[in-house]
Amino acid sequence: MSGRGRALLSDRARRPAAAAAAGFAALAVILGIVEHDSVRQGAFDTRVDNWITGLFASHRDDLVVVLRTLGSPLVVTSCVLVAAGICAATRRLRAALLVAISVPLASAITEFVGKPLVGRRFWLFLSYPSGHVTGIATLAVALIIVAASPSARGLPVVIRAVLPAAAVAAVAAVTLAVVAGRYHYFTDTIGAAGVAGATGLGTALALDRLADRPAVRKLRGAIRPGRNARGRNQGGAGPVDADMSSGHKITITPSDARIEVSVGGQKLADSRRAVVLAETGLAPRYYLPREDVRTELLQSTSTESTCPFKGQAAYWSAQVGGEVHSDIVWSYESPIPEAAGIAGLMCFWTERGAELTVDGVPAEGSSTVSPH
Repeated sequence: MSGRGRALLSDRARRPAAAAAAGFAALAVILGIVEHDSVRQGAFDTRVDNWITGLFASHRDDLVVVLRTLGSPLVVTSCVLVAAGICAATRRLRAALLVAISVPLASAITEFVGKPLVGRRFWLFLSYPSGHVTGIATLAVALIIVAASPSARGLPVVIRAVLPAAAVAAVAAVTLAVVAGRYHYFTDTIGAAGVAGATGLGTALALDRLADRPAVRKLRGAIRPGRNARGRNQGGAGPVDADMSSGHKITITPSDARIEVSVGGQKLADSRRAVVLAETGLAPRYYLPREDVRTELLQSTSTESTCPFKGQAAYWSAQVGGEVHSDIVWSYESPIPEAAGIAGLMCFWTERGAELTVDGVPAEGSSTVSPH
């Protein structure tokens, strides 16, 4: 799968994610202002804290210690290292960076900015926001983003469902423990959740935005077409020869243009993160990130084809307005190393009725020759 396929947030999710991050930040700031320099429980904290404490009345000490440990720096750090390591090992670098950056960043904001500025105390200790809840909640936000990201679509549904559920359960357990153990007021944990949500979503947005910068995309496009010494373009910037003896060349280049694709009058794709594949004897082809394609309107088919210069392609038909457009989309899920830059991306077959525009202008020069 390409780097675009490894985005943390789809294009459709980025605006809501930015709004949610702003909402979480506002929640933490407003509560911090309300509780500034306070040393007493308000009516809300008194009611909620007493209710939570009552839940643990019969075995508070032992259970509180166990649950509170889930949010300890040692446990959270260990989980961060494991999660980031798994993401890196499965070549989900952006996900690894999200986990590795967001959790310590949120903890630093809590300990070195939030607590000193708000100055709220529980007994003699600064308490707003809760450090234990900040750490585990930020880890939970990061894991939920990773589980819901486009790059996780290939994972089993059970894993994608269990991971967020377990993360939320851990946050709830730590929240109850720090309140029942009288380490924090309940509003301290709400403020921590605000910091966690704002930091986790903000980090994901920043990483995706950084990866979309032209300089980063060009670098990624330069280093990905070849993954081994055989057939690799050592210069990194020019075309890659898939078969030097025949003079057949393939060049894969990131594009900043807006690519829109319609079939039967229905828009099926809209992307500013395409790559252009130029191949000897064929018109340029635009390969789009899967999260920028309306895959709910596509149906996988049994059709396959093999290209000696790219690998084996899989196909999808589009179902639009009651009409089926057969095998109008293809993708190289596991291309040969020389064409790795298009792995997992989708391409529309304009010769079969797909209407493609580049920055609003209809694409020209479509070939009548099969692209495979």
